[in-house]
Amino acid sequence: MTTETQEIICGPCDIREIAKPAVVWCPTCDEGLCDECCGHHRAAKATRGHQFIDSDHYKEMPRKMIEEFNKCSEHDEKYELFCPNHETHCCVQCVKEKHAKCTGITLLNKVIENIKSSAMVSTITQKIEKRMERLTKLTKNRMENINRINKQSSELCTDFRRMREEMDLMLDEFEKGLNDQTISVKNTQSSIVNNTIAQIGAHESIYKEMHSALLKVLAYGSNFQVYSAIKKTEEKLINEDKEIELFLKTIMVYKK
Repeated sequence: MTTETQEIICGPCDIREIAKPAVVWCPTCDEGLCDECCGHHRAAKATRGHQFIDSDHYKEMPRKMIEEFNKCSEHDEKYELFCPNHETHCCVQCVKEKHAKCTGITLLNKVIENIKSSAMVSTITQKIEKRMERLTKLTKNRMENINRINKQSSELCTDFRRMREEMDLMLDEFEKGLNDQTISVKNTQSSIVNNTIAQIGAHESIYKEMHSALLKVLAYGSNFQVYSAIKKTEEKLINEDKEIELFLKTIMVYKK
């Protein structure tokens, strides 16, 4: 039997309430044996032919896989017989109840005597290996997909960065050209506007002079002098108005 820590205890000693660790396992008796009990086991006529398993090796075996077939779950008896008609192991009670009409019932130990080198082992092993190989190939394929996705993602990011750098360079050049053009247009238009303002100022000065001169004549001159001043001013207005009309045709008028 085993403890909670999976340590194998000697079966015969355990029956005598002596806790001794087992050094071997007897599959036939389905129990562990210490050194002393192992010696008795080998010496006894009934058990001297039993084959032992090192206790450490026994611990490595999957318990659920092997313990399921230790005893018949229905009759709680060891499997000792084999039915070739149903190709299954069975206990004595199973044979009586379910295989009474079957022929060729034989000892299970005789059937499995050379099982380790049988086709059954190689067949089941190959089936497992093929499935493992298939899953390995599938995993490899998925990993290749991941690597391909990572590579494509990296290439896309690289291409995007390159495109962005090229676009940034183009935008920088466009911005510089636009700034230069804007400054040039601004300077040109500012010069034109300033020149226009200067011309407007010149015409405005002429009107101011006419207005000032007329007011002085009105204030201090005789009636004839006023009359003469008005006539002279009208002539100047006509000439100046013509100049203004020509001037206005050469400029653009902006409305705010």
